[in-house]
Amino acid sequence: MRSIHQRIFLEQKKIVSYSLLLLLLSVCTSAYSASDSLMASLFDMSLEELMNQEVTIATKSAIRVKQAPSVVSVITREEIENLPVRNLSDLLQLIPGFEITPRVNAFDGVGFRGVKDTRYTSRYLILLDGQPHNHIFYGNSLESPYGGIDLNSIEKIEIIRGPGSALYGKNAFLAVINIITKTAEKSDLTQVKGEYGSFNSYRAYAAYGKKAGLHKNYLLSMAYQNSDGTNTQGIDEFGRLQNWNEKSNNLYLNSNLALGNLSFYVSGALAHNGTSLYDSYLKQHRVNYSANYGRQLNDLIKLKATLFGHNEYTSQNFEQYPENDSATFLPPSPLAGYQVRQVFPNGFYYSPVYSEYNYGANLESELLFSKKHQMLTGIQMNAYGVYDTEFRSNFNFRTRQYYRGYTRDHLPLDTVGWFDNNGHHYTNMALYVQDIWYPITDVGITVGGRLDLDSEIGLQFNPRLGINWLLNDLYTLKLLYGSAYRAPSPSEQYQTLGYAFGNKDLKPETIHTLELAFQQDLPAISNQINLFYNVIDGMIYAETNTEVVPGNIYNNLGTNTSYGIEFASNQKLSHWLYTFVNLAFNTSENTTTIDSVKKTFNHVDVSPFKINAGANLQLPYNLRFSATLSYRSKMEKFKELNNDTGLEEDVSKDLVGNYTVINAKLVYKKDKFPLSVYLSCYNVLNTEYYSQDNEQKHYPPMPGISYLAGVSFTF
Repeated sequence: MRSIHQRIFLEQKKIVSYSLLLLLLSVCTSAYSASDSLMASLFDMSLEELMNQEVTIATKSAIRVKQAPSVVSVITREEIENLPVRNLSDLLQLIPGFEITPRVNAFDGVGFRGVKDTRYTSRYLILLDGQPHNHIFYGNSLESPYGGIDLNSIEKIEIIRGPGSALYGKNAFLAVINIITKTAEKSDLTQVKGEYGSFNSYRAYAAYGKKAGLHKNYLLSMAYQNSDGTNTQGIDEFGRLQNWNEKSNNLYLNSNLALGNLSFYVSGALAHNGTSLYDSYLKQHRVNYSANYGRQLNDLIKLKATLFGHNEYTSQNFEQYPENDSATFLPPSPLAGYQVRQVFPNGFYYSPVYSEYNYGANLESELLFSKKHQMLTGIQMNAYGVYDTEFRSNFNFRTRQYYRGYTRDHLPLDTVGWFDNNGHHYTNMALYVQDIWYPITDVGITVGGRLDLDSEIGLQFNPRLGINWLLNDLYTLKLLYGSAYRAPSPSEQYQTLGYAFGNKDLKPETIHTLELAFQQDLPAISNQINLFYNVIDGMIYAETNTEVVPGNIYNNLGTNTSYGIEFASNQKLSHWLYTFVNLAFNTSENTTTIDSVKKTFNHVDVSPFKINAGANLQLPYNLRFSATLSYRSKMEKFKELNNDTGLEEDVSKDLVGNYTVINAKLVYKKDKFPLSVYLSCYNVLNTEYYSQDNEQKHYPPMPGISYLAGVSFTF
């Protein structure tokens, strides 16, 4: 532990040098922070206005960022359009503490504040216009860099950095991300956009919105995105070519309609992604929908009712070995040292398929006792689950028998199934309450909690407490406590075939978090310092090749303790220049007991030290130039047991972490003119860096320098 920290601190001189270099380059660049919000006009508003707009995610009602009883970050549409980002993963990387890395199967490794899942699950909740967007089967939220969401349809993103189960229930664990889509509430909108870039990547977007009167408007948008992925290829330990390029061919639809007190929302995605090491792919067909009714009954009571749902069909098709390849297997009950060499004349393929759903209703009342006292109460009910699970393969995983003559397009059905009873269904009911009271003018106290009754895991209660103290016009202090839970996913409970097996006796993961946040708002500089301390109990793992678990069955294995500091600074150096820098440092340790032996070790696959910096400059001739820098320190590697030596060794053979990536974007945009043109460059320095997971020994370098050019018409 100490040696890792020492290496980190020795690297800090290099980190600071990179930061200073970027900030010096801001003479020809422009910056604004993706860790805190900037509003419609980046160059016309004061820093105070830019840093303290209203958000709803922290309390479910509009409140200023300073007054919110949470550590909140906001990203606006203008930031998305001006930052050199391509997708949701690029964007979240710029938030203090977030860490997202590509892995096999198009399921990104997602982490926050020192904790990252080693398989598919994400420990944060994504909301789409306030409704759950996480997938049900695996519990994941970012199945590929695009996350099933097109950036062009987003108006604003609000983020709680910390637990949110006191308002949002299960899976609002380490963070909550609410993605708010565009509407025509303020004005008519017609927009057409086209992009083309490296690796035969192209995107098209079109939107039409109409404001028909007060609280009457509608908007419809469509986006298409296609890419060959990247040039990321490498040779595995058996000499086979691996493709880590996450090909994509996706179609997105988004629509909303407001009619007075009623509003409706429907979105859909047809996503086809290349997903694995060889020739494999993932298909997802998804639709989200909601109907909302809100009304101010009188000066005291405000009501809101919501019906929401999502349906999804997922089909995966994996190539384990191509035609005429071979591999060595242990038979089902092998004698000591006895192995079987298997040849696959038609290749080794398998295809799992499933459908999922989530239907729910939510009723809230907001009581406005006075300007200094308000209370929120709510009840939520939902039914969710998976069904029609199928597994087809020309190889029997149980008997190690190869079915000759079956090709990829004609795979036999596994009649035993890969999921218990071919599906599972859940129900959940919840009651929640939140009271915000200002006993004196500048001190706000938030007390609340949520009680969930889940058909699978029983009762779960998660409280929250926040004290928000506006010391004066310049300084704000927040003391926060919250808890959350992550329910085991259906895959973790009931999967009966694959590289990890379900466990019906799993308990939910729980987290308790303390946070101390301080904000300083000077005329030209805004600074934030956040301290956090997390304790996670009952962490769910099933890793066959690491020291974390004794086998490949999901179990509640031990505790994680993580603590750290986040620093964010925004500077408005002139009416034409913004800069930002944010740092995150964390210590994260897992403690688990295997065979009655307790072991404590650093949480793998996370960077103890992260830095993001950037600049945004308004140039002459209607040009804007922005650049971002991201540094990640050295990471702990996954371990596996060498059966020959009896010693643990690193899975990955490459350097992991300790790299810097710079992205840049040049935009031409003239005021009151519909045309804008832009060019983005990613990994400007052509940095060589690597990702890792718990199974692959050889990762190829991540993508080098690449480009994306686009043109947009907005009327």
